[in-house]
Parts: sequence; structure tokens; C-alpha cells
Amino acid sequence: MPVVNQPNIKAIIQAAAADIIGDVTSQGELTRGVVATESADIETLVSSESGAVSSKVDEVNALVASETGDIDVALSAVAAKLAYIEAEQTAQAATLTTLETNQSDLMTKSGVKSVQRGVYVLYSSDTSKDLTISAVDMNKAVLMQAATTSSTNINLLGSAYLKNATTITFEKGYTGGTCEITWQLIEYE
Repeated sequence: MPVVNQPNIKAIIQAAAADIIGDVTSQGELTRGVVATESADIETLVSSESGAVSSKVDEVNALVASETGDIDVALSAVAAKLAYIEAEQTAQAATLTTLETNQSDLMTKSGVKSVQRGVYVLYSSDTSKDLTISAVDMNKAVLMQAATTSSTNINLLGSAYLKNATTITFEKGYTGGTCEITWQLIEYE
């Protein structure tokens, strides 16, 4: 079949295209208006929310500032306590050093000023004899002794005592028999 009225089809297509373009333009204008309105609404909303957010940020900053003040006070208190603990540790270390020094001094110093010792024999005719020694402080001296005898009579066992600062006296109960007394005199400081 032959094409009839081709110019009419062209006109129909052109009219339809113009209608479509008009509809698209009209839709574009409507969309631009809606977008502009929506954009204005969004700007208003963002602006008001921005004010609220700014207000909340200010509240948080104020809270942080007040808490920071409390934290600074707490940190100062902790620093003071640490300084006190360090001072106590230093004092305890000094005390420990002093105690160790004193202990060392006590261990190296016996407290003994002098020691005198010997063996003294009381013969059968003796009941008492004195021995002269180097002077000692009688309040700080201790005399130790041990006696032996050649007899079975215990009265012949001798003894010794510090008579004065320069004399030890040796004695036995009876004459007869020999008595040997081993002695040591320690004088303390």
C-alpha cells in the first residue's frame, strides 16, 4: 500500500512532540517550584536544627568545662597524695638505712672494754690470796671462774670474787690440798 498523506503524519508527529515538550517543560517548571520550596523548607529546618545543635554543643562544652574543673581538683589531690607517699618512702628508706647502720655498728662493736684472764693456784697452806689486776669499773665488770682440786674434799674447791677495782681475791675453805682456779674478768663499756 501506498503511503497517503505523509505530510499529515509529519504534522501529527510534530504536534505530539510539541505536546510532549510542553508537558516536559511544564513538569520541569513544577519540579523546579517543588524543589525550590523543598529547598527553602530544608534550609529553614537545617537552620533551626543548627541552632538546636549549637545550643547542645554549648551545653556539652559547659559540662566538659565544669567536669574539667572537677578533674583538675581530683588530679591535684592525687598529685598531693603521690607527693606524700614519695616523702614517706624517702623517710622510711632513711630510717631503714639508719637501722642497718646501727645494726652494723652493734655487730662490729662487742661492747667489751677489756678482758683479763689467768689461772691462780691456792696451795695446801693457803686459804685466801689476793691478785692485783688492771683497774676496772666494778659496776661494769663480770668475773667468771672454774675451780679444780686434787682432793676429794669439796671444801678444798676454791672460789674468786672482785674485792675492789684492782684486786681479785681467791679463797678455799680449808688448808691442805691444792686448788686451781681458772678465771676471766670482762669489763663492759
